[in-house]
Amino acid sequence: MLFPIRTNMPLRSSPVVNYLLLVANIAIFLTSLHKGRAVIPNAYALQASYPQLHQFLTHAFLHANWQHLAGNMLFLYIFGNNINDRLGNVGYLAFYLAAAFFAGLGHVYMEQTPAVGASGAIAAVTGLYLILLARTRVTILYWIFFIGTFEVTAFLWIFLSFSKDLYYGLYGPPMQIAYSAHVAGYLFGFGIGLLLLLFRLVRRSNYDLLSFFSRAAYRFSVAGAPAVKRDFTPRQQQVLSLRQEILDSLDAHDMPKAVELYLQLQGSDPEQVLPAQAQLDLANQLMAQADYQNAARAYELFLKSYPTYGQLAQVQLMLGLVYTRYLDQPSLAREHLTNALENLPADSPARQMCQAELDRIPPDDTP
Repeated sequence: MLFPIRTNMPLRSSPVVNYLLLVANIAIFLTSLHKGRAVIPNAYALQASYPQLHQFLTHAFLHANWQHLAGNMLFLYIFGNNINDRLGNVGYLAFYLAAAFFAGLGHVYMEQTPAVGASGAIAAVTGLYLILLARTRVTILYWIFFIGTFEVTAFLWIFLSFSKDLYYGLYGPPMQIAYSAHVAGYLFGFGIGLLLLLFRLVRRSNYDLLSFFSRAAYRFSVAGAPAVKRDFTPRQQQVLSLRQEILDSLDAHDMPKAVELYLQLQGSDPEQVLPAQAQLDLANQLMAQADYQNAARAYELFLKSYPTYGQLAQVQLMLGLVYTRYLDQPSLAREHLTNALENLPADSPARQMCQAELDRIPPDDTP
């Protein structure tokens, strides 16, 4: 027996909708119990031979027994929380309901038997997880002759799960499992995930599927290329290692660790600048931690390295506020606030704040 018990991807915010889906499924199951057994009205199960429109959604909130419910809710909890975190509450709810509908379509197209259960929608959630978070690690509990755990990548675990369902759906004997709904759900999740990445509707990360394959392609090309001697000094090796650790920490949403590593990087090489969004995220985090001196330094490096950034005025405004409110450097504050004022939209709250802050600075820089 194998089943996942956790992933190594921390949450940035509370996955409210996923918790509500868990509660809804459990509550509906409890209300369906009669003398310890689930009684499912035919009107709400998905009748493959004569489906009603509402059944494409209602079937995904019904379960045949405790084991059916427990297995589905475990997978929804393990993989749904991170997807809710990535898509936001509204986006995740829309995705989940659409996935339930699409999985139902797959079952109706391929089967003739009624279906109940959230597994098709949850397959879509795990399919999307494979696309957005392929390189995360999943801890698997095994229970054969003894109990233990091991870790695999989300890509491997979900790919093998999909392959199993596809095989049984195409070649397996008739069973009380809606493999066609599972396969349709996975395909829906895969497709939506690729669209989200290709159109950059979600932020790319080092954990997504495109990164997974790009790294694999790089390793393959390096393996087939002539060896190149790289004489990195110990200091250069330290800088490269720190940069990668910082980016990995940001992708894992571990901001305190990312800041700690960034300060180590600055101590090793004060001119090191990270990719634009990473550099800005770290500057903002230092600001939030009230480390104003290092925040100012991070913002300065950002402005120097990314002068064509689309929201440059907001960064200049933030740096001006740091200098005037926390570091008592009015000359630098005036310089950045003046630059920000030239580019902030007219009548915007940010422009009004910028002007008010400039008005507080004495013309001769004297207290």
